[in-house]
Amino acid sequence: MRPKNLICETVFGSHLYGTATEQSDRDYCGIFLPAAQDILLGRIPRTFSEGSGDDTRKNAPDEVDRQCFGLHHFVRLASQGQTVAIDMLFTPAELT
Repeated sequence: MRPKNLICETVFGSHLYGTATEQSDRDYCGIFLPAAQDILLGRIPRTFSEGSGDDTRKNAPDEVDRQCFGLHHFVRLASQGQTVAIDMLFTPAELT
């Protein structure tokens, strides 16, 4: 499941850094535009996360983790120089 208003999504983690092995899961980071209703009601979500694994074990190679940031939160992270935002901004086009 992805947020409805997904602006972009990039490969992340070991597949972005070139360190993936046969045992690596797939990780994605994205940016979404919050719904107009949430903006008007002042309940804008900062992040949306989902994963096919759980916290009790390491993900299997066929599993996917996804973390998406609300646009407002992503801009804040980027302006603070947070690594996750910088990595997303400089992800090669073929991995988006």
